Amino acid sequence: GVTSTARGIGLANKTVGGRSSAMGVYDKYKSVLEESWTTKKTELESYRHLADGKEQIGDIIKLELTGFSIWIVNEDIKQRTNADKDLGSSSLMQYFGQVKEVMKDAFPDLPIWINHDDSGQWYNILRQSTNTGVLRRVQQS
Repeated sequence: GVTSTARGIGLANKTVGGRSSAMGVYDKYKSVLEESWTTKKTELESYRHLADGKEQIGDIIKLELTGFSIWIVNEDIKQRTNADKDLGSSSLMQYFGQVKEVMKDAFPDLPIWINHDDSGQWYNILRQSTNTGVLRRVQQS
């Protein structure tokens, strides 16, 4: 089915569930910093009124995703359903992409999202670096 909640209008229930799981992992990362996505999102909203607010929000989102990338590459993140097993590389990368989508949905009008998936663009480079690091760590485990 398709969800009609304010959080994900028009998104498939499976997508909403996947994003929820991904944000659970992201919130574990943020808890290390004693923050959450909710508090960070509220903080970012406060920049909207500034002349260069979109640029500032975009820069902070890039830093957030970079920090999350470093964390998932270096942290042993356990499966929610089996605490004895770490999340695999494909799950970690799916979560990484879903966290980016949640941020993009929250702030869709930022210049950082223009062609961000194209080769050579910031997100494409960050995603590839994250994937390389995650694969290397998983293979060493």
